[in-house]
Amino acid sequence: MMKTIGLAGNQLTTGADVFHGNPVSYIFQNYLDSLTNTSAMPIILPIQSPAYAEAAIEKVDSLILVGGQDVSPQLYEQAPDQHLGLTYLPRDQWEIALINAAIAQNKPVLGICRGLQIINVALGGSLYQDLSLIPTTLKHSQDPTPEWIATHQVTVAESFLRPLLGENVWVNSYHHQAVDRLADGLKPAAVATDGVLEAFESAIHPVYAVQWHPEMMAAHSPNMQALINWFAEQ
Repeated sequence: MMKTIGLAGNQLTTGADVFHGNPVSYIFQNYLDSLTNTSAMPIILPIQSPAYAEAAIEKVDSLILVGGQDVSPQLYEQAPDQHLGLTYLPRDQWEIALINAAIAQNKPVLGICRGLQIINVALGGSLYQDLSLIPTTLKHSQDPTPEWIATHQVTVAESFLRPLLGENVWVNSYHHQAVDRLADGLKPAAVATDGVLEAFESAIHPVYAVQWHPEMMAAHSPNMQALINWFAEQ
């Protein structure tokens, strides 16, 4: 039987002209495209009341949390920094509920970019609200370079990533926030050359996360498609 993967969706809360000003639930196409090469069926889980999370997770075999807004700092007990970007608390609350439900049901979870950050917060960790708050030597937001091009290197630990990507791999980069305190039970899986955490996994549950966007690279990078394929088979 074909497996199903729940993709936590996002919302255009202010509307757009092409949709006549109506709010829209959506997922970026490259997430769907990268999963068409697997044996799994993607199902979008639109933002809802956290009360529906348990039932939503019961309908899927695994969960992917995708990129988007900054995570609300109140969830890790910080005041907003002046560099904080757009936040959307209903999305944060929905995704935290999905994460907790997936863990309770022992279903695999993959976080991508913001997805890594919300998993860390959901499990009790914290974030740097902006990379200007820590000493870094790399450009972690690669615009205007195309998204499928890798722009910096990460060192891969003995983890779920090592058999897929080797000891070192080049990745793309589209983030201005990063993990500060890693939640209990999580362990690093990859680190950038400037020390920024780029991936982690749970020592207890089937929970995995990367800070880069493998779905954007998958059509041009077989190793990134292999990462997507690996998760689809979990």
